[in-house]
Amino acid sequence: MSTADQDTQVLLIRLAGPLQAWGERGAFNYRETRPEPTKSGVLGLLAAAEGRDRGADILDLVELDFGVRIDRPGSPLRDYHTVSDYRGNALPSAAVNAKGVQRPTSPAKHTHVTHRTYLQDAVFLAAVRGPAALLTTLHHALSHPAYPLA
Repeated sequence: MSTADQDTQVLLIRLAGPLQAWGERGAFNYRETRPEPTKSGVLGLLAAAEGRDRGADILDLVELDFGVRIDRPGSPLRDYHTVSDYRGNALPSAAVNAKGVQRPTSPAKHTHVTHRTYLQDAVFLAAVRGPAALLTTLHHALSHPAYPLA
């Protein structure tokens, strides 16, 4: 952490790993990744580190300034997945009925093929700037995360 002024600080976060994905376009069967971390992805990691639940208010995080430095861009990797119900049941389709309930696949489908794109061996330095008290809390949370940061 570095100090920009008395009330504002900058928190630097090194993001490195064998595979990373930073959401871009995505439908169930195809998920792409951006070539660099997104603000929403980094804020999600910070919220997880703090132990915030999915429905928790994150307005304080949204108001943080955000920037990324690309230290090593990595290379894209397309991963092939299959998804099945462990009980052997047919999988639901992406379509829903008028009540919002997923329809069964017709004819019954027991395996979906999906494609995911990741960045392999990328390294980034993300920076968030905001109120000193909040960034001190986030710094501690990153060192002692409540939820796994993945």
